Amino acid sequence: MARPAGRLETAAAPALLAALPALALLAALPVLLCGCGGPSSPAPTPAPPQCVPPTPAPTTDARTKVETITTVLVGSGGCDGQDAACKDNKTLEAMVVSLGVDGEGALVSQQRCWTVPGLPAWLAVRGPAGGARGCLFAVYPDTSSIGIFQLELDSLNGGTTAKMVSSVATKGVNPVFGDVALEGKYLVVADYHGPDDVKSSDGAGVESFAISADCGLKFVDFREHSGGSGKVPDRQAGAHPHSAVAWGPDLVFVCDLGADKIFSYRVEANGSLSVLSSVDTAAGFGPRHSVPHPTKPMLFVVGEMGCEVLTYNIDETTGTLTLASSVSTKPNTDPPSYGSKAAEVVISPDGLHVYASNRAFSPGFRHTVAVFRLMDGGVLEPIQQMDCPSFPRGMAMTPDGKALLVASQTDGSVVSYQVDPETGLLGEVISTQEGPLGAAAFAVLPELPAAPSELSV
Repeated sequence: MARPAGRLETAAAPALLAALPALALLAALPVLLCGCGGPSSPAPTPAPPQCVPPTPAPTTDARTKVETITTVLVGSGGCDGQDAACKDNKTLEAMVVSLGVDGEGALVSQQRCWTVPGLPAWLAVRGPAGGARGCLFAVYPDTSSIGIFQLELDSLNGGTTAKMVSSVATKGVNPVFGDVALEGKYLVVADYHGPDDVKSSDGAGVESFAISADCGLKFVDFREHSGGSGKVPDRQAGAHPHSAVAWGPDLVFVCDLGADKIFSYRVEANGSLSVLSSVDTAAGFGPRHSVPHPTKPMLFVVGEMGCEVLTYNIDETTGTLTLASSVSTKPNTDPPSYGSKAAEVVISPDGLHVYASNRAFSPGFRHTVAVFRLMDGGVLEPIQQMDCPSFPRGMAMTPDGKALLVASQTDGSVVSYQVDPETGLLGEVISTQEGPLGAAAFAVLPELPAAPSELSV
């Protein structure tokens, strides 16, 4: 899919490039004058670049006329080295794009976005409760920091939007995932420490931040991970925590892609982190992301290199994980060699179906979403392979389970698929809109209570 003309370099770019030396000299004049007895006041700080919203996709579907009921934000993790068609452009990647989803699952461009000081590779939400504000946290791996947003009512589009407030540095290196734990009191972050082939584990680990009532973050604890399994040398020479998922009152499950381990942590009352146990996966599996069952003590883990989903039973007291089953994510038509890698795993709101995405990077492999039916004993039965846009790095289910949103890293497109409520099968594409280039992460914003002036009397 071609990107909107309004977001690409224009034909005037060569002339602009030719003028850059002169522009640079002009920009330097205040400094030169200062050194020669001119004004001593510093040059004004340049304004941050303005975020230009993606061009809305044209549509004649009457469903897009329905009032938007849910706001979904889309973040970018940049291009992947194995995604040859994805060309990095920091202007188009360092942004969070706001989309709306109507009652039928159709995507609507809200013509709103934020330019952020890093790649927003993961987004985490704390809903408003007990007098505390709703918050959004954007994890920036390239700057080792976390962006802080406050949720507020959207007077332009209706529903919920976000206001960018500030950012804080992380203790670890290259954070790639965050989740809210202990009833909204703490943010737990996985620090990947890249690049993929780094041999050191310095800065790889898990950390926690206390969340204030107005969404401020205060560092609490850092637990270092060390050592990779070495099975896949260019991915597992060191530790690479890739996700930290909260579950229950105080447990967090951390997938370490480099170590081929899944750790069970407890978030203590003061926010400190305690390691309870860990389980090994098969060598080279590369545990990436996980999702808990909405009502049962079960955890589903997707392996990036192993291209499988593992089902674990959770001991609710100790956090210990016990393997129940495993299933391949890849289509049967894929060659037996390594030419595809899994990315995301999500579960339907009723807990009956699991979805995992496959990113193909070699000839003969397919970009797909694998659909599974959950059977007795945690067994996942494959029921569908749906072809989808290139490099489906991010996925999210709408809260009502009517649509599955899939993000293409290659061109930033976001596709909404119809979900059969009985079978879980994916149907026709409902709609497509543009997210940021390198689209990788979703945040579904909660509905906020109406302002006092908007309440009926």
